[in-house]
Amino acid sequence: MIKGVLLTAASITALANAQPASAQEASPTGVPPSDQSKPADDSIVVTGTRLKGDTVVGSAIVSVSRADIDRLNVVNSSQLFLNLPQVNNLGVTQNSRQGNGGSANFNAAQGLNIHGIGPYATLMLIDGRRVVPQGSYGLIVSDTSIIPTIALERVEVMADGASAVYGSDAVAGVANLVLRRAFKGIEASSSYGWADNYRQYQAGVIAGHDWGTGHAMLAYTYNGNSDLTARDRSFARSDLRPFGGSDFRTTRCNPGNITVGGVSYAIPAGGVTPATAGALQPGTANRCDTLLDSTMVPKIRRNSVVATFDQDVTGGLSVRATGFYAHRTFGSRIGLPTATLTVPATNAFFVRPAGTVGTETVGYAFTELPETPYTTGVSEVYQGTVGASLTLPYDWVATVDYSYGRANDRYDTAHVLYNPALTAALASSNPATAFNPYGAANSPTVLAAINGGVEKLVGQGRQSVADLGLSGALFALPAGSVSVAIGYQHQYNRQFAYTLTGPAASPFPGTQVNARRNIDSLYAEVKVPLIGPDMDIPGFYRLTTDVAVRYDSFSDVGNTTNPKVGVDWEVIQGLRFHGSYSTAFRAPALYHTHGAGASFYTQLTDPLAGGALVNVLAAFGGNAKKPETARTYTFGLDFKPVFVPGLSMQLSYFNVHYEGTIAALTNNAQLLNQPYYANLGIITRNPTAQQVAAFIAQLPLIPGVVPPNVAVIADTRATNLGAVHAGGLDYVVGYQRELGNAGTFGIGSSGTVYLNYKIAAAPGAPFVDLLGKILNPNKLQLRGYLNWQNGPVDASVILNRSSSYTNNLTAPAQKVASYATVDFHLGYDFAELVGLSKLRASVDVTNLFDRNPPFVNIGPTLQAEGGFDATQANPIGRVIGFTLKAAY
Repeated sequence: MIKGVLLTAASITALANAQPASAQEASPTGVPPSDQSKPADDSIVVTGTRLKGDTVVGSAIVSVSRADIDRLNVVNSSQLFLNLPQVNNLGVTQNSRQGNGGSANFNAAQGLNIHGIGPYATLMLIDGRRVVPQGSYGLIVSDTSIIPTIALERVEVMADGASAVYGSDAVAGVANLVLRRAFKGIEASSSYGWADNYRQYQAGVIAGHDWGTGHAMLAYTYNGNSDLTARDRSFARSDLRPFGGSDFRTTRCNPGNITVGGVSYAIPAGGVTPATAGALQPGTANRCDTLLDSTMVPKIRRNSVVATFDQDVTGGLSVRATGFYAHRTFGSRIGLPTATLTVPATNAFFVRPAGTVGTETVGYAFTELPETPYTTGVSEVYQGTVGASLTLPYDWVATVDYSYGRANDRYDTAHVLYNPALTAALASSNPATAFNPYGAANSPTVLAAINGGVEKLVGQGRQSVADLGLSGALFALPAGSVSVAIGYQHQYNRQFAYTLTGPAASPFPGTQVNARRNIDSLYAEVKVPLIGPDMDIPGFYRLTTDVAVRYDSFSDVGNTTNPKVGVDWEVIQGLRFHGSYSTAFRAPALYHTHGAGASFYTQLTDPLAGGALVNVLAAFGGNAKKPETARTYTFGLDFKPVFVPGLSMQLSYFNVHYEGTIAALTNNAQLLNQPYYANLGIITRNPTAQQVAAFIAQLPLIPGVVPPNVAVIADTRATNLGAVHAGGLDYVVGYQRELGNAGTFGIGSSGTVYLNYKIAAAPGAPFVDLLGKILNPNKLQLRGYLNWQNGPVDASVILNRSSSYTNNLTAPAQKVASYATVDFHLGYDFAELVGLSKLRASVDVTNLFDRNPPFVNIGPTLQAEGGFDATQANPIGRVIGFTLKAAY
């Protein structure tokens, strides 16, 4: 997977009790641990449970502590998650739009995809609170870069179903960004890193004050990176023959290729006219790479602010507030526009190859345009939360919290082809207004009109959440008190989005969603300590169970009830077995349920018609009827032997059955070949005129003309279709030892081993094993480290490795080589020399040996480059970074 560009360590401190690493624990992060004080409000922020100040039962927590963040050259929080083996770089990612959900990621966001279950199946929280959905159509659940890293106390990931605690989206797991609420003083950091044709930077500051009865914190960060194009890397190409692959260059070139009756004629350099048509040779073709200037890594600028406030009032009453604002701009290029042009004989420059008859097309690349298409956009999100806690008799605590958030997104692509102007210019018999696709120069006025199209996506999401909770101890058992938490939550969501396409001067609106949803929820959780250390039962040092249940009622998609049962069995002190069973769900995005649908005319290859292209009346929009559902199982052990100080081990097995996943099937060639789609009523073959009319009446046709000879009606709106079954093992092992004057040494490893990953395309469809197949999880992701610290000096070396996999998008299938990179870190703390509490400088080298990604025989698309797999490897190469951090 793509590693964080400037990260030099695997930040994966496994903590059985979800606490920050202490100086005595081994830290499998690639950097030595440091003393970290527990946040004053830690009793409020505990991932995976509603019981205040308690620990999670039955599940494993993987954590990136403040010690890890503080010693790493990290420029944004999304890089922290990408260095966890449980997180896949599939789907909604900044550098690739391949895979499930990726095509909807117009705004270059970095989402979370735990265990490859799906980019929308992981819930991201900030201090245990939901974040307003982002993205033009509300399909990006959360962008992980919205909180500045300087404001983070720690990041926790629980790779386990948690809908019983948090509700929708917590299918594959939960990621919680915990803030430094109790920070005191002033701290600043800056970093700069570079690679060939690439730059990245960040600067941030945090200030905090504690006045005894309360505290406040304010943090700000500015960071960003330059773009990186395919031209900047020799392995990102269309012609892969030098690497032993295929030639994926297009025949839409300039000069282009004339095709008549299935025969191609290459237009010679300098062009062709009716007088020189005899020079055209049948069976020839020009080939070219039109995506060399397309962006592999978008240019991004971020501004992020976060503030917190906590105050003890009186009589057990305390109040709190949290707010954040993030503003991100981005830009990218999508290469040269190309088209296969149908040229009528009326064209002023029409050229007919000798002896041919019939429709003539020209494969053409628009190299003459005044401007090539360029995408820019803005993503803005802000959210505020206020709350209060009141201590009641018998140490019960009542809480009330309210949050409101808003996300605004805009995505603009300028200088795209304006098809009406192009069609008119192709049909024109006037040389002054006609477009010449035969290789000669064209009129600047004609080119400007063709170059004048725009595509705009505008979206706005709103969310408010009110939460009332009560927690405390019911009664005491010999092993401890039975704790309980109950509560009510109301959530309101609204999504508004539309598209604008057409000429830049007057684009016209397209598909839109304008929908609201209300959710009322009741939840309860009870923790029962069955056996404790004082009971002195052999083989049962401690035994605890936790049961949670949540009921959610949606205003538009029905109701759902989800339980979770967790068990912890500590055999001896330091050896804990844990397990859980839960059901989980994800409510469909408002676009998937309420998106304004429309029909359109297209052509698809029909295997039942001998592979011929047939006329298809298809549709887009939302038609999901119910939430996606899942059943999850986890088992594992944590081992921190008291007789081997510094050793810690964690092993967890996960199993997820994810059903009714929402998908859209537009342009899926398999659509017409699989009987289960027809059985679902999605496909209607040989429709009658009445069926065509009824379909268009329900879903208005764009552009509004009934297509001729409709062979198939395909309702390809997003709906509940598929299923994912996945299972595997997560592990963490680390050992830290002090060697007197020689300092402290550490060694460790972490990783994920997948045992199965199967997908069914629809109800009734067979499950297909996709483990180790391209655009799906690899069988193995691991990371190992060696570190050393002695006084103010620390150093580490980290190995990142992913296993080989199969590229089954080519015939024959290709085995893609495994990929390994080495990172290096060296830091020195000058604080004692200058009298500050911190003054630390470090140098970090990512991909020390500048290894290129392994060769993958795939061609480029508008969403990914050719020659390598952006979901598995970073195209940037070796990055050298310097960081300076100071605190007073």
